[in-house]
Amino acid sequence: MGISAEKLHGRQRQLEQVVDWLAEGGESEHISTLRRNADKGLPCGSDRFVMRLEKMAGRTHQYRPQGRPKKEAGSVPFNLIIGNTWAWPLERIGQKLFSAIMGGIIGRSITADFNSITRFFMWKGVARPLKKSVLAMYLAPFRRFDQRIPTHIAPRQLVSTRSFLSRIQQNLAVLADKPVLIVWGLRDFAFQEPERLRFERVFPRHRTVLLVRAGHFIQEDQPDEISAAIMT
Repeated sequence: MGISAEKLHGRQRQLEQVVDWLAEGGESEHISTLRRNADKGLPCGSDRFVMRLEKMAGRTHQYRPQGRPKKEAGSVPFNLIIGNTWAWPLERIGQKLFSAIMGGIIGRSITADFNSITRFFMWKGVARPLKKSVLAMYLAPFRRFDQRIPTHIAPRQLVSTRSFLSRIQQNLAVLADKPVLIVWGLRDFAFQEPERLRFERVFPRHRTVLLVRAGHFIQEDQPDEISAAIMT
């Protein structure tokens, strides 16, 4: 199944417009919708997005307000929770090479035939193999080639959105005095000790929990430990 260069360029431009929107901020009405759905316990998205999820799942996304879970006495409430990510232009050569390879013609080619970028992430990004049913869930949105286009555009954005990432880096100082919980997988192939130490320097009021059996997708490898860290 093929796709024309014109159509591919059009989809790439759509994604770039999303990046521009994220950098500039959304309309107040849209932001209010996201907050309302999040407060209701619904997926954090627009009404149309939630309806689409309901259609795919074949059921209504109902919720039951339960309030915030109680934390243990004497624990410090965290304003931010950070896990295996970054917030500045990428600098390490290995990360730049990954962006160039997976976001270039090689990534586009192997994704077209085998959905390889998604498969790579779900293989390399966890410390233990995913169950077949869980892996199938991650692969399902990219069955067709035209659905896989974002998976090879996204790696390129790691480098090409440098100006956007620079603005994020500049604004970290606004949050620097907030209490932060850092939950960090030690077996991540992408973001490792240099990124963690940098976050710890940016946020002096941090508490770090090292996840020794977690890769990039920490929620898949050690979800219970992450929940416990949030609650204590």
